[in-house]
Amino acid sequence: MQTAASNSLVLTDLSSFTRFADSQRAISHGGFYQLIASDRIRSVHTKQVLLALGDRLVFLAENAHAFRQMDALERVSQILVSLPLRQQFEAVGRYYQAVCTQRFGRGDVQHSSTLLERVAESAPTRYRVRAIISLGANSYRQCDNRSALSLYYEASRLALRDGVYDPYATLTAQRMVGAIQGLEGNHRDAVRVLENLYPVAHAMRCVQPHVYFDYMNSLAVELCEVGRLEEAKNVSRIVLASPFATAYPEWRETREEIELRGW
Repeated sequence: MQTAASNSLVLTDLSSFTRFADSQRAISHGGFYQLIASDRIRSVHTKQVLLALGDRLVFLAENAHAFRQMDALERVSQILVSLPLRQQFEAVGRYYQAVCTQRFGRGDVQHSSTLLERVAESAPTRYRVRAIISLGANSYRQCDNRSALSLYYEASRLALRDGVYDPYATLTAQRMVGAIQGLEGNHRDAVRVLENLYPVAHAMRCVQPHVYFDYMNSLAVELCEVGRLEEAKNVSRIVLASPFATAYPEWRETREEIELRGW
């Protein structure tokens, strides 16, 4: 990424992410869950309404995951698993149950891997790919970089083979490849990988902004490592201005590291 491009990022309009902050507030309220538990929902038997309900639950799960609201995510995942239309939504629920067990590396990583392996074997391709990426994250957190890389490449191959276009999977898998390269000291290669991913990340900034900001944080880390401190500061400033920043303490740690390097 050129300096001019990085500077232009500082001008990114964050108002496009307001609706995600609104969804965070919605998730925090118990009204929707009370509605699900009510006799009104339990009495609904039409496929059309159940499909709409399932789609709404998937939306809530994705947003709870984005804001790392694990209690809400756990409740929604349990409901997804128990919906009558199991073939459409059970795999999604199982995937997010594994994520809840994993708790971003702070939970039972071994048990979450067992759950993720089941999803990776039998779910629709979209969630098989995501499960494999999460398995890669587990290996990464256990310092098994070789296994992690193998899983990230496997996820990419599966998505390509089955013709699944999932920008989340593409960006996350390749971002982690870059992160591992940086961890192994290949910071210039890591920067190259991450900069090449920028068009995909930028395209996702409105639909899955937490993924975009997580990518930007990784970019800031590697820009710092190669001495491009001013660019790293610019990118980190964008990341910390996002509505997701309080849920991702590692982003602030990145900023602190950049400031230390600048002294």
